[in-house]
Amino acid sequence: METVIRLNSQTAGREKLFRLCQYSCHFLSSLLANDGKQNEPDLRKIKELELILSSTIKLIRFGRCFEMLYSSLNTLSIADPTIKTTCTLSRISSSLYLFADHLLWLSRTGLIDGNSRKWSRLSYRFWLYSITMNLIRDFYEIRQLIGYHTRFGISSLPSCRSQRRLNDEQKMELDLNTLFSILISHRNVTVDTMKNFCDFWIPLHYLGHIKLHPTLLGFLGMVSSSASIIQIIDYTYRLSPS
Repeated sequence: METVIRLNSQTAGREKLFRLCQYSCHFLSSLLANDGKQNEPDLRKIKELELILSSTIKLIRFGRCFEMLYSSLNTLSIADPTIKTTCTLSRISSSLYLFADHLLWLSRTGLIDGNSRKWSRLSYRFWLYSITMNLIRDFYEIRQLIGYHTRFGISSLPSCRSQRRLNDEQKMELDLNTLFSILISHRNVTVDTMKNFCDFWIPLHYLGHIKLHPTLLGFLGMVSSSASIIQIIDYTYRLSPS
């Protein structure tokens, strides 16, 4: 209970909780839609709740685009050039995504005249750029860890002479075992990669590049939202610097 209260007291935590509920509604409505017309009243209520949650999320994060853009200055001092580049570009893209999302919310509420469809596509495009940068950073972290484990013999790798006698299938199995041991040992990399991997497909779907089943779309949103909540509750699950 204390965890829920602490999470709800933070703006980011409240946003992720609402996002989890939103995608849960999307997931549930897709399941009810498959059952036929007998669930039509419940389906209508769940879809209305999903729209309310979506608008609430946009209102909660209104104005955060400036905060995100300003925070990109902090990443310029990161020593590692790959992490510095990906983190900076990710935050700039997130800022532009939030700015487009703000304009989308304002146009939908009628406070400004604007093309909602244009702002929606633009926001998804910038969100996709941000997620792509995050995934590049995740894969870079995994590659660095694999190199570190191999170089210092932390994983149970055979000697170089033994590795030459391995066939391709055995080498692939060895690489997979090394990767799994790294992901188990480094929970922050695992959670961050899982979150960004699930998020990656959502803007691709809404931009029309791929077609996802509504149930899968809701499930991906639920997983990524849960991963974000875990990172907020326990900072050891976050990448540093993030």
